[in-house]
Amino acid sequence: MKNFIIAIVIVTIAQSLAYLQLQSQFFWPWAKDHPIVMSLFGVPISILLIYFTKYCALTFNGEVWPGRLIGFAVGAIIFALLSHFVMKEAFTLKTMVCLGLAASIVAVQIFWK
Repeated sequence: MKNFIIAIVIVTIAQSLAYLQLQSQFFWPWAKDHPIVMSLFGVPISILLIYFTKYCALTFNGEVWPGRLIGFAVGAIIFALLSHFVMKEAFTLKTMVCLGLAASIVAVQIFWK
């Protein structure tokens, strides 16, 4: 369980940073004008994702597929939340259904033995 909590914290940070790296061009003029500099933030994000993969694989007895699905689902959740709070995008019914599906993906990976 400890490895899973570490993995979730790491992927949450990585997905949040990736959101800011990629979407900041829409709310920060400097980022829009400096895409090469913004791309350099990919290095620490990649390092975080490598560690996320490690801790997820430790959680799931060496399997990497659960980590891929969990990373995708957490990314979708983080993207929706940050789009709402940073970009002021509304939670539509479609978005809420997708968030429910993302939460279901995580639940299946955790609870289906």
